[in-house]
Amino acid sequence: MHTHLGSQPVAVDGRPGDVAATGGGGPRLGLSRFINKSDAGSEIFLDARAARLRRMRSGVRYSARLVEEITLTSQRGRRAAMVTLTYAPGVNWGPGDVSAFLDRMCKWASRRGTFIPYVWVAELQIRGAVHFHVVLWLPKGLTIPKPDKRGWWPHGATRVEWARRAVGYLTKYASKGDSGEMPRGLRLWGSGGLCPTAREWRAWLRLPGWLRQALGERQRVVRLPGGLWVGELTGEALRSPWEFVRLQLPAVGLPGGGVWFRPRSDPRYIREEAPGDPQSGEQASV
Repeated sequence: MHTHLGSQPVAVDGRPGDVAATGGGGPRLGLSRFINKSDAGSEIFLDARAARLRRMRSGVRYSARLVEEITLTSQRGRRAAMVTLTYAPGVNWGPGDVSAFLDRMCKWASRRGTFIPYVWVAELQIRGAVHFHVVLWLPKGLTIPKPDKRGWWPHGATRVEWARRAVGYLTKYASKGDSGEMPRGLRLWGSGGLCPTAREWRAWLRLPGWLRQALGERQRVVRLPGGLWVGELTGEALRSPWEFVRLQLPAVGLPGGGVWFRPRSDPRYIREEAPGDPQSGEQASV
């Protein structure tokens, strides 16, 4: 089954345009990548770092496409600008740095009567320092000033240039996320300025693959305590076909942490009646 996002098909496993990715052979359970099977049996290991990078790449790709195909459908003539934010030698990364830059930029745009959708991704330089790549979709006739000259980025240098293929530009840098160990607490990516419809699409596409397949059609989903997911349209509660087994902590100073899962004894999706009346809104408040 496919739905459509703009002119591109979106397979039920959430990969835009990749019809073959569904495999055509039954449901995929959402742990098909970055896993290792235990020699002792059917347990599966999910590498936490690899999973985090996968979520970053899908979030960046979906957000950029949704900006272009939904948010800007009534904003023809906008151009994508690429902004690179780097730190000067000896200046350390700070958790609020990129947020402060984006806040200043958005206020600048608001004073000019417009808004600026954006998607950004973090990357490690060869010297190990963090820097950020930001794509902004600017209205026709509006050019962003250099952030370091304007005082929006007081931590180092910036570069601004036009982007012909914004989605490809962001995906390129998102694919470099495994080039080194990111600082603890660093957000890998972010976005803003998406319209409500685009935000709903992104939330749907980033749900676990098994859940999208079980629900069948796009809808808002509420997560309840105990590992249950409730679809807004049906009020039906679904439990993951994977069961938690144990955590694996990484060795000191090394990657390798993650979670072990095993298939539930019942291979079918476990469906339970959700508490409350789905028409009353009680579930959404849980």
